[in-house]
Amino acid sequence: MKTIALCAIALVGGIAAVQGPRHFNPVVDLLAQRKPVFGVYAPRNPRAGRGGAAAPEATQQAVKTPAQLAQDALGYTSGDYIFDGTMEGQFDDALPVFAEFMKGLAAGGTVDRSPSLRLHHPVIVKTHQIAPDFTLAAQRIAKQLDRYVESQRDLSSTMMEAVRLILGLERRLGAVLFKDFLALHFSQTRPTDESKEHPVIVTVAREIEQAQRHGEVDKEVNPMNSAVFFLLGLYALLTTTHDWPGQSAMIEDYVARTLRGIEAK
Repeated sequence: MKTIALCAIALVGGIAAVQGPRHFNPVVDLLAQRKPVFGVYAPRNPRAGRGGAAAPEATQQAVKTPAQLAQDALGYTSGDYIFDGTMEGQFDDALPVFAEFMKGLAAGGTVDRSPSLRLHHPVIVKTHQIAPDFTLAAQRIAKQLDRYVESQRDLSSTMMEAVRLILGLERRLGAVLFKDFLALHFSQTRPTDESKEHPVIVTVAREIEQAQRHGEVDKEVNPMNSAVFFLLGLYALLTTTHDWPGQSAMIEDYVARTLRGIEAK
């Protein structure tokens, strides 16, 4: 019996070692294991017919709010992720509706918190190609982050969302243009201090300050400085670990240690 127990322990330990740590987004784990992933389109109301007239099926059912559509999405559990392409054509027009949809998902609960933070309905978004207008790109990241924090006031989740948005920009711009984007804002030779003008820094600093008011962040912490430190370190990791197999785990560890460094003692 003792031999069987030891074998069982060894087997469980071996499985855990092979699987490795789980990521916040389960799609990352599936891709890392070279497994297929299956997405489903985010539910939406029937499109308008020609000339703006309501589609025939639209006259037979009530138009749902983004929050109601979000609940429909949460009710479907057979896909690995939810896909939304509504911002591919008109980003600025579609963003408010998408933001309400994301609020509905957050309200319905998309994150399992035990034994660790983990998404169970990740969302993958397709937008139109971003031209190399780096100021506009930074503004759009900040705008999406602002929408996110309206419904999610957890500092850890906010920082992970900032990481997700910046990684998305890296994928859309490509490695070369992304490095140009970083150089534009964080080059050592840049003469002006734009820390208070960079929209992403301002948003992260505001959330750190909010957490500080709630007693979650040490009172001696300077929110603006901490936001700059966080984003500088993140950008440095992204540019120096591009295509590294362990980049995701390294970034998650970086976020965790950043939070530990500013938390209230």
